[in-house]
Amino acid sequence: MKTFITTMLLVSFYMSAVAAEEDLGIKLAEKANLSLQVAAADDVLDDAEYDDLRAQSQHSIEECPEWSEGFSGMATLAVMKNQCDDVIYYAKIANSKQPNGMAYYSLTLCYTKTARYEEAVNAANAAIALNEALTKNTEFMIYSAFAFTEVGKYDVARGLLGMIMKEEPEIKSNEKFLLAGRNLATRMREAGLIE
Repeated sequence: MKTFITTMLLVSFYMSAVAAEEDLGIKLAEKANLSLQVAAADDVLDDAEYDDLRAQSQHSIEECPEWSEGFSGMATLAVMKNQCDDVIYYAKIANSKQPNGMAYYSLTLCYTKTARYEEAVNAANAAIALNEALTKNTEFMIYSAFAFTEVGKYDVARGLLGMIMKEEPEIKSNEKFLLAGRNLATRMREAGLIE
């Protein structure tokens, strides 16, 4: 997941950096680009890199509050720290300015983690509509399947888990995948759909 999030941060900050070159000067763009290159090369953000990217996101929000990128960056960083209240806050603002798949991805994870399943399903649908590539993201698909299960959309949940297995046959040993599958089977059994 960290590789995916780091990549999404890179894209988000690149977009901010391009705009910053036009409106705020080349220094901000160069700093954001360099920080993200370092973070991507490490594949994991250390505390200093996290703090730097957070500061850059906050700066983007202060300088360009009408843009979604800074808010989306803050939501993505909050996902990395498992701060669901912050994720929801920043992702909602980002989507109100310009809906984007990454903000909806973040909402899907956090709404599922906080048992807000209807909202998670809505976020998952919006994320996929905006960025079909998310169907290749294992964690997104597992959390989505869990949410769809909890709202009684068992066929959708089964389809999502099947898509994951098709893409990654080795997923059968992933604990989160197994948990989502057991949860689906339990709910279907409770609904009298399987024995």
